[in-house]
Amino acid sequence: MAISLPNGATLSASTLLATALAFSEISNAENAIVTLEDTHTLKTGDVVLIKSGWSGINQLVTEIEVTGDQITLKGVDTSNTNRFNEGGGIGSIQKIEGWTEISQIKDIDFSGGEQQTTEVQFLSDDKARQINTYKSPKAVKLTIVHDSTLPFYPLMRKADESQAIHAIKMYVPKASENRYFAGTISFDDTPTSKQNEAETISAGINVESSRLTFHKYSE
Repeated sequence: MAISLPNGATLSASTLLATALAFSEISNAENAIVTLEDTHTLKTGDVVLIKSGWSGINQLVTEIEVTGDQITLKGVDTSNTNRFNEGGGIGSIQKIEGWTEISQIKDIDFSGGEQQTTEVQFLSDDKARQINTYKSPKAVKLTIVHDSTLPFYPLMRKADESQAIHAIKMYVPKASENRYFAGTISFDDTPTSKQNEAETISAGINVESSRLTFHKYSE
């Protein structure tokens, strides 16, 4: 059993995505493998944004292992052929070529993902039954100590304006783990001011990935 603390964690947003590399084959496996043209320049340890005809992995962000033209998407499980129809997952991957840290985060709040339900009662039942339906959208709210000279301000303003998908990386040193997801960013750089308290601003991320990917590392 391991217990992790978020102390020392950092959150970064992608600043640059490489040209998308199309793949025409993707395997059904616990760690899916895509096949690229052998002219690619990807290397093991690179982080990529996935776009796929399989909605279950579309907009996932993950680290890769490279063997020639075979690219393993670490932690991306497509082994369920009922959910991931064979031949239906073609798409592309884009390498994340740069990150900018969103620094001076005071609070981070992950929300959403709660299971929603509906009730049904048969005529012969003396009590209702509860059935799972869908899960609520996931979002991240950031409270940031204001400093307009920090380099992430221009990035966040542009991201807010464009609403383009950005990859997000959360580095958690006490867990020896990198966590990745993708989403659209909102940013309000108007400081909230209260006497005797640090001024803060807010940012939000609407999570587009179906889930986070988790990657352990060794120091």
